[in-house]
This record gives sequence, structure tokens and C-alpha cells, in this order.
Amino acid sequence: MREESWQPLVIDALSRSLGLAPNGFHREVPTRDGSRLDLLYVGGGRCVGFEMKQGEPGEALRALMGRDLRQLRHFGASCHALYLVTLASPRRWGLSHDGRTITLDSLERQLLPPGVGWIVFDVLTHDAVILEPAPDNDTRDEDRRFLVDAVISRLKRQTRDAQRCR
Repeated sequence: MREESWQPLVIDALSRSLGLAPNGFHREVPTRDGSRLDLLYVGGGRCVGFEMKQGEPGEALRALMGRDLRQLRHFGASCHALYLVTLASPRRWGLSHDGRTITLDSLERQLLPPGVGWIVFDVLTHDAVILEPAPDNDTRDEDRRFLVDAVISRLKRQTRDAQRCR
């Protein structure tokens, strides 16, 4: 499954584990640098971003490349809090290509840039576990404004479409 296909399941899990309203989430929100934030939660006067990355097989982490780190910096400038959400199946046991059971190494901690929290979404149980809380970020006004304007634009279109249905 591709990352985008997991988004509805991740939203449900984040809503349960963080106590967030599912209708406060927005998917694939553009940012000022041209990237798209996978999930944005808007509520209580705060923007909370969630950037999803597929974990390494049998691990709850993923090595972050230069592009990933740049994206996280840009997203952190737009959001009051930012989480890296690893889509993983962290298990002690796995299967080899020929069907034999293998023992996996113990889990390692994800290296995170400053200002980023970490959540693991278990692709087997569909639970989201917060492993590192996200600190409050100092947002840049122009970056946050761009992000929020994109959400408002979407909501205006949806409002017009709903009004046409009357």
C-alpha cells in the first residue's frame, strides 16, 4: 500500500490516541516551499502537522534523507507542533523470502531533528503510539499563513459545493 492509502487509517488512530476530532484533519496540504504536508490537524487555534514515512522492514524507524530533513524543517516553520509518523510493523519475529521465521534485532530509536515528535503507526494493529512528544514550535508567520490559507481555500470550495446542493 502507498502512503496516501494509509492516511484514513492513520487519521482514525491519531484521533483515538491524541483525542483529536477526525473532521479537523486535512490531507496533502501545500506549504510555502512547494512540499505537501501529509496530514494537518487544525483545531483549538493550533496547527499540528503529521508527516508520514514508511518504516524499514521489521523496524519502527526510517533513515531520514536530506530531502526528508528539509521538509521537516519547512513543516516545523508552519506548524505549532510537528510529528514524524512512521508506518511500521515493529515485531521481534518476521518471515524470510522462503517462509522461514527469523528473529529481528531490537528496535532502535528514531533520530529526529529538533522540534519534531515521533509517532509509530502499527500497520498490523492500526494503533498509533506516541514515542516522543512534539514540542511547541515557534512558527514563521508567512509559512503558517500560507498553510492556513490553503486550508481556508479548500473549505471555501467545499462550502460553495455544499450550498449548491441545497
